[in-house]
Amino acid sequence: MLVWLVLACGGAVESPVDTVVDTGDERPDEYVVPEGQSTVLLTVEEVAHGIEVGLETMRLLDPADVQTYYLSLVGGSDESCPEWKDTFYEGTYNYWKDACTSETGTIFSGWAKQQRPYDYQDGNHHYVDDGYLEGEFEISQPGGFELEFSGKVSYWERTLNYYKDPDDADPEHDYDVYASGDVTLRSAGEEDTWLTSSFVYDYDIYFKDYDDDEGMSASWDGGIFGIEGDTPAIYASDFYIYSAAKGSPCEQEPSGLVAVRDSLGQWYDVEFQGPPYSGAWSYQPECDGCGDVWFRGEFLGEACVDFSIFMEWDGEGRPW
Repeated sequence: MLVWLVLACGGAVESPVDTVVDTGDERPDEYVVPEGQSTVLLTVEEVAHGIEVGLETMRLLDPADVQTYYLSLVGGSDESCPEWKDTFYEGTYNYWKDACTSETGTIFSGWAKQQRPYDYQDGNHHYVDDGYLEGEFEISQPGGFELEFSGKVSYWERTLNYYKDPDDADPEHDYDVYASGDVTLRSAGEEDTWLTSSFVYDYDIYFKDYDDDEGMSASWDGGIFGIEGDTPAIYASDFYIYSAAKGSPCEQEPSGLVAVRDSLGQWYDVEFQGPPYSGAWSYQPECDGCGDVWFRGEFLGEACVDFSIFMEWDGEGRPW
């Protein structure tokens, strides 16, 4: 009843939603970077070099190193520090959550859930290694040895022995890593490991070495930040590459996008035209290891990259 009285007395009421407010400023249909706020810092050659440095850095990130140092530091625990909460994860993971100092002087702060590396047979695959670590913690021992970790690292390494001789010297072999977060190792001495570099990362990477010298393949999504030099970060999307021994018509170039970031935080996207999957066709005139470089919609030229850095794995040990 009240609504009808208002309408009767005042007539039609204009909806505030439909009212256009003139602010005096034009609103563009698309976001345009104002002139003078975007500056190209890198040449296409520097972009190519940045990708190669990024590829070399990715090959350093052996996730097993995190497990190795973690287990070394956890060895400083005692019966009451940290408090192990193994009821739910018994038989699969070990889990602790605490803030304490053990009898050995090891300081624990935070929480961690970890699967100890082990090997086992699952169907047609023999898992040579299978590791997992998740948490947010700092563990330090007397003498300045400290590991700070936040995030998750999961990896496995396996061989395929389906209908094959277990003594085969060249079985099919693959390796997968998913990692996100950051890790820093501090020590009074010199530790020869990537953990001292304080990288921040979020990536999924997969390597496969085929049996009987049939070559290998690799895929990669995600990136890493904290690289030294003019390109402190690298990122890949739908990256895939495989070797001519497996039938690739263009083993020197991947498919997908690889981007590097400059010191101002600006990204340079490089699009590569290699075959996107095993058996796919590739346009031969563009099979040259070079990709188109784009900077905020502007074409800068081509960046030519040596991807053999990523392909040098023959199935022996880990790809690292």
